[in-house]
Amino acid sequence: EFMISLHQQIHQIQEERPVEVAANSLSDDLDVLCFDEFQITDIQDAAILPRLFEILFLRGVTVVMTSNTSPQLLYSGGLNRHVHLPAFVRLVGEHCTVLGLGAKSVDYRRKAEAEELQSSDVLDSFLVGEEGDQELESRWQEWLKQ
Repeated sequence: EFMISLHQQIHQIQEERPVEVAANSLSDDLDVLCFDEFQITDIQDAAILPRLFEILFLRGVTVVMTSNTSPQLLYSGGLNRHVHLPAFVRLVGEHCTVLGLGAKSVDYRRKAEAEELQSSDVLDSFLVGEEGDQELESRWQEWLKQ
């Protein structure tokens, strides 16, 4: 959502250097910018982010990000990654403290999902039609009794 909004704002700006104008406008309105599950998925974002973050950091905006990917591996395999991402990774390294949480081999979300699927309370089929409706109602009533 953030990047979609930023792209829309950049396209509306009629001045030179629209990324800089948008970044400064954003910096005027906030002190802290937080991203959850930060990722870079396309070339447009990869091209914009280095300049955006450079201005955010110059303007003193505090940036907090979570990601399942270290900064060095963001946009891996992406088109022209070697052109755009080194500057972004350098900026993050200079202005942010990167913390690894040590769960390199365990994805706890997938582990919890697997445990949930093994639970007898989880539906193991699709409920379709009148029989499905009856089964769903039966399971709902059973759950309400708990």
